[in-house]
Amino acid sequence: MAGAFTGATGDRPGLFREADGGTLLLDEIGEMPGGLQAKLLRVLEEGDVRPVGSDRTSTVDVRVLTATNRDLVADSDRLRQDLYYRLETFRISVPPLREREGDVDLLTVRFIQRHAARLGKEPPEPSPGAMKRLRAYPFPGNVRELENLVERAVTFCEGPVIEELHLPRRLRIDSGASRTSHPENGEGRLLEDETV
Repeated sequence: MAGAFTGATGDRPGLFREADGGTLLLDEIGEMPGGLQAKLLRVLEEGDVRPVGSDRTSTVDVRVLTATNRDLVADSDRLRQDLYYRLETFRISVPPLREREGDVDLLTVRFIQRHAARLGKEPPEPSPGAMKRLRAYPFPGNVRELENLVERAVTFCEGPVIEELHLPRRLRIDSGASRTSHPENGEGRLLEDETV
């Protein structure tokens, strides 16, 4: 509703009304503040939403998917129990990336294509050595960490091949790569790496 809060210049439907008839993904549900948890529970129970500043409710039909990397049962003070049991209609457990080695290859190719397109360059191919390093890494940051590593490699790769030297030091610590060596094709540059 226009004028309902500072900076409001027109009606905005809100996420639930935009998702009406479809699916809404709420990522990191365990981080949701308690006040919002109560509001979410009400929407799930009643199917009604009320925009900020409005005195009227709208009925919505939304499938809600939630994601978390936490054990919400063990860490029960993070999420209201009534909300947890309302959300846990159907659970899908996805193992961490370190337990899905084949996914590293598929995701690496996808992320290379995405970030090369964003940068307006041809997607470089990962070298066998770079892929070996990626497959061996435990990825404590899971898929987001892999994407960040690939984005970094694509950004700094100046030739057609992503080499080990384009990966952070923590992945190539025992690679024997010299700070002055270059890939065989002469393309790219060895990065003076940070300590991460």
